[in-house]
Amino acid sequence: MLAAVALANLVVAAMQFGLGAAAPALRTDLGLTTQQLGFLLAGAPAGLMLGTYGWGVLADHTSERRVLAVAFLGFAASSLATAWAAHAGDVPLLTGLLLVTNAFGSATHSAGGRAISAVFPQHQHGTVLSIRHTAIPIGGVVGGLAVPAAVEVASFAWALVGFAALGLVVALVLWVALAHVEHVQRADTAAPLPRGRSPLQRPELWLLAVGCSSVAFVQLGIASFLTLQLVDEAGLTLRRAALAFAAAQLVGAAGRVVLGVWSDRVRDRLALLRGVFVGVFALVVGAVLVTDPSVDGVLLSLILVLSTTWQGVGVAAAASLAPAGRTGSTLGMQTTLNAAAFTIAPIVIALVLHRAGWTGVEFVLAGMVVVAVVALTMARVSRDHAARAVASTSE
Repeated sequence: MLAAVALANLVVAAMQFGLGAAAPALRTDLGLTTQQLGFLLAGAPAGLMLGTYGWGVLADHTSERRVLAVAFLGFAASSLATAWAAHAGDVPLLTGLLLVTNAFGSATHSAGGRAISAVFPQHQHGTVLSIRHTAIPIGGVVGGLAVPAAVEVASFAWALVGFAALGLVVALVLWVALAHVEHVQRADTAAPLPRGRSPLQRPELWLLAVGCSSVAFVQLGIASFLTLQLVDEAGLTLRRAALAFAAAQLVGAAGRVVLGVWSDRVRDRLALLRGVFVGVFALVVGAVLVTDPSVDGVLLSLILVLSTTWQGVGVAAAASLAPAGRTGSTLGMQTTLNAAAFTIAPIVIALVLHRAGWTGVEFVLAGMVVVAVVALTMARVSRDHAARAVASTSE
């Protein structure tokens, strides 16, 4: 089951990050300006933003197995439609269909996370959810190598046809693999737990989501334009830039597992997340200070690595704070804010890059990480206050 959900995450991530890795080729192939490219790249995360919470709520009230299978059948069908729009060169329609495709794919974040959280005990959530989230940077590697190659050898449309085929495979795998989860849930319905209040009413969950989404902005902001920096500023070929992008994703994937295991040992996941975000801030400051484009490219790659490692721990933290019976909607809420950050990041970074260059971009990234550190600090205070309130009530 864990492998099936991870596969679903991998396919969705391969599309999203593959677009960023292929950005130079897409700019040429579709005849886009940098600003137009930013809007195109925002289509995929916009779909994640609009779809995730709804799939999570649906999973809280029905079967994750059915939700995920239906969602990936929709992913396959809309990928085919997107391929047709790419072949026709209709950029507005292509952007809209990328949004729809990823709205279907977003089910894996909330419904898939809910299934994993239900099966594994809480003291293992950091490890298993990080393993599941490792599929995202690995998907970034696959997409970062395959999509640019497909655009160069054939076309972007053929890459999208490949994603349609993968969507059908994922739908079948999820339907088979999650049969056991559905069986366990039916067995547990004899004594259901009362539902807690909506996660939208929990301040610590909002603060956690804001902090994580701020670093998600940094992650995708760099991922969307790193290959452009390496090609335009550092002088690499697209192939070498794509390999550097893939290497950053692989190291980030390994970092997710390490951080997940560590979080299960230290238990205070909010403190661990804040430490990671402080590290990201230090790297961003270094990028602001250097003037050599090649060194800047190395630092941006390192920022991408470190800003990729936190997501499994962030999801585990959200799951541990989720009200009873609201895990799907809680994870959907967090992923929705992450996806919102993913949506605006390419647009904002493209505009700042056009007007102020990479130094301006790095100042924006530094500001976002400051927001993340402050939000995580406030989340810990809010969590501890809520825990003391519960303890005093029970006494």
